[in-house]
Amino acid sequence: MKLQKRTKLLCFFICFFLAGSCAFAVLLLKGIEDKTTKELLQTLHDALFATGAFCLLWGGVLYANTYGAFLGVGYALHQAKQALFPFTKGRRETYAEYRNRKGREKTSLSQSGMLVVGALFILLSIIPLYAWYQLL
Repeated sequence: MKLQKRTKLLCFFICFFLAGSCAFAVLLLKGIEDKTTKELLQTLHDALFATGAFCLLWGGVLYANTYGAFLGVGYALHQAKQALFPFTKGRRETYAEYRNRKGREKTSLSQSGMLVVGALFILLSIIPLYAWYQLL
């Protein structure tokens, strides 16, 4: 139990570090020097919101993938590969066999890390937005 909690905490830390790095890169790309306070707050809001939206959407894709939303597409691509290259190793399998095989191969990583970090960054982006509206 303690190892599972540590693994989940590490996953959240990695997701937070990646999102923070992306937000910092957006800040650097938009430039933060020689800006007024209003422009700086707007840039900070843009960086936090864009990163949060990306993490939230990516976390949604990971969450959907965990529950098998893309198994049909994977099976279709697998069948297309076997049709194009018929002399490759492997046997033909039905969709049920493919689904069972992919279900056994799943890794149990925490997919909620990106969702939580994305929501946190979107919530944090409200702070500079509120300050920007106060300066109007």
